[in-house]
Amino acid sequence: MMNNRNINAAGKAETISTSRKINEAIAALHERRYLARQRFLALEARLKAQSNANVAYVNVNGISMPLPRA
Repeated sequence: MMNNRNINAAGKAETISTSRKINEAIAALHERRYLARQRFLALEARLKAQSNANVAYVNVNGISMPLPRA
């Protein structure tokens, strides 16, 4: 993963505690993004599984109706 934080040469040096807080915030952000992506993928898989149901189409008096296969 690329380090996209800017380095401020004129700024104060980072202490261990501030560096740890920043790293914890970044890790929490990555975890939230990961969990959101997992929820999205799970929902997408569920919708795909339900949309590809095992059905047969029956034509009755010119009207096509889906019926679940037994």
